[in-house]
Amino acid sequence: MPVIVSGRRSGDFSYFAAESEQLGAPEASNAWRPLIFANSVREPLQDGALDQLEQEMTRIHGNALSADRRSNSFIEVILPAPKWVSVLCGIATRSARSAVSEAHRSGVNAVFDAIERDYAWVRVRSARQSYFERGTDLRGVEFVHMTSRTQDPHLHSHLLLANSSQDSNSQRRALDGSTISWGADRLELVYLSALDARLRGAGVLSGLDSIDPSFGRLGSRYGNSEEVAKQIATSGVFSRRQEAILADMSVSSYSSSKARRVAAFKTREEKDPLLDFDRLRAQWIETSRRALSRSNDTEREVGAIRDGLCVEIASVKSRIRARDQKHGASLSTSSADD
Repeated sequence: MPVIVSGRRSGDFSYFAAESEQLGAPEASNAWRPLIFANSVREPLQDGALDQLEQEMTRIHGNALSADRRSNSFIEVILPAPKWVSVLCGIATRSARSAVSEAHRSGVNAVFDAIERDYAWVRVRSARQSYFERGTDLRGVEFVHMTSRTQDPHLHSHLLLANSSQDSNSQRRALDGSTISWGADRLELVYLSALDARLRGAGVLSGLDSIDPSFGRLGSRYGNSEEVAKQIATSGVFSRRQEAILADMSVSSYSSSKARRVAAFKTREEKDPLLDFDRLRAQWIETSRRALSRSNDTEREVGAIRDGLCVEIASVKSRIRARDQKHGASLSTSSADD
């Protein structure tokens, strides 16, 4: 799924924090706790500090928004993990689940750094001219979630950027959101590359120790946890949200990324604010076991899948090249290719 960038009139921190807090409660782990971003500082949000943080961020950036005639207090960047990574997180052991979450968040961290380095531009207006400058002192907060609106496993983060940055005179000005939107494909590449490196380094893709022991002989038919997760993901048992979006798109006969966003908005359901993750995880494991038992693996070479995110990374690079050829830019000029 692509990275999505949009404006928000308010932060709605309490809404986003609800699922993160429920994820972290049974594990008492910082792997799920909301994370504050401020320049090079990354720190978990402390209990009881949510409202104070939202008020502080809104106050700091309010004058900049008023001066630049902007109505959105925050810019939201949604960063979804590939389906099979979400499935792996949903069926993993507790320690492996935390490792997958931390790998995902390392990708979010890389995206924030890329935005601050390459896409945090502000417009400076004077009596005679208007021009752009690279902004500094970018602030944000990240909330990590684990479910889709249909309660399938869907690891993703909502990165809320305060809509202002400092110009060369240390004056706060609203961010140019269109620059961040334009860079969404490259930000997706940054995210996937960091996620892939961290997953491989954590060792959660090799062997079968990462998945829940209840898979037993079903899991042992596969070479590694990566192969198990990809088999389940491609079976379609956790694609209800995607199916609803595609069904709506087929009615309109449009297939562009904009049409997909419109369809996603039209078909979205309200999330249950009270989620029982132990119950959901048990359901995900049982659904996954049924998917594996139905799979026909007579022609499959056990242990053949060790690609990580190579397919996803190649797909995004191809998309960037196609767009850059159309607009005369080059993939090699972007830090996303590092």
